[in-house]
Amino acid sequence: MTSPPPDDAPAWAPPDAPAPDAPAPGAPAPYAPAPHAEPSAARRRTNGLAVASLVTGLLGLVLPAVGFGIAALVQAGRRGEKGRGLAAGGLVAAAVWTLVFSVVAVMAAHRVQDTARRIDTHGKTWASDLRGGDCFSALEERSTRILLVPSPCDRPHEGEIGAEVTLPAAAFPGDRAVAEMARKECGERTRFLRQSTYGNRLELYADRPDEKAWKDGDRDVLCLLRYPGPDRLTAPLLATKETELVPLARLAPGDCLTKWQISGFLPAIDCRLEHKFEVYAVFTLRDGEWPGDEAVARDADEGCRSRWEAMFGPAGPRVPADQGADRHYEAPVLDNWMKENRQVTCLITGTIGLLRGSVVPK
Repeated sequence: MTSPPPDDAPAWAPPDAPAPDAPAPGAPAPYAPAPHAEPSAARRRTNGLAVASLVTGLLGLVLPAVGFGIAALVQAGRRGEKGRGLAAGGLVAAAVWTLVFSVVAVMAAHRVQDTARRIDTHGKTWASDLRGGDCFSALEERSTRILLVPSPCDRPHEGEIGAEVTLPAAAFPGDRAVAEMARKECGERTRFLRQSTYGNRLELYADRPDEKAWKDGDRDVLCLLRYPGPDRLTAPLLATKETELVPLARLAPGDCLTKWQISGFLPAIDCRLEHKFEVYAVFTLRDGEWPGDEAVARDADEGCRSRWEAMFGPAGPRVPADQGADRHYEAPVLDNWMKENRQVTCLITGTIGLLRGSVVPK
């Protein structure tokens, strides 16, 4: 026995009949739904910490900007998020602000230190702000330190920084010992400047550390040479070292000397600079046996006096009142005489101070 066909089974149809669901010939095809499309990938997000890094960096909040920036770079790389450029911008801004803050801090510290050093200086500065070869005026001692007014060396000034010295490292030996060491070292280091035409009148000062500075590691000493006048210096001391060594036998009237010695070479200098002697006459004593010290002195004195009066008259040479002038002679001694050196040198010397300018008629 067969079961009846289900209710939804199609009825019988001849073999050439179209399928029930097939469209009739010539009829339009029924609507077919479009194939299912894959969903598009989601758009990448911007990392929030990267935005925070840029904002805080631009505002000068350095620490937050650096923290946010580093965290954003890590997160964005791990999550595939955007914002690495923003994080880098925040880090760059933080670096710029750090540089600005550093410069401002250094300038502020220098300003505070500079103000503290110059307090109650009445427009002067400390000698330690100068260097070797710098010139100054208005020197003022303040305990171990020195105040002064810097000055160009080609303009009228009182003195010059002659040398810089660093004392040996050791425990602080006391103010007196430091002063003695500083003066000794400065005397040695500035000896070459004593050959200046002003050398025999230069006063030596030493700007030196006190106990606190010494313990802070400051053992620097500044050696200052001051010319007390009456005129001002108008050139570096080294530029006034214009001496020429001249043999005694070549001295002539009008030569100016910084010192005298009985033999060898004598330091001649331009008479426009300060000097101790000026030659106004040279002559030779008569030949013969050594007549003795008294006879040589008498003949030398008479010869120089007669030439003095013939050259300057009874009033003597004209020199500034603050210098004064007198005559002096240098006669040969026995050793010179035996070597056939019988030259007498007649000299003008200042009675008050050094001579300035020539007094011998040209």
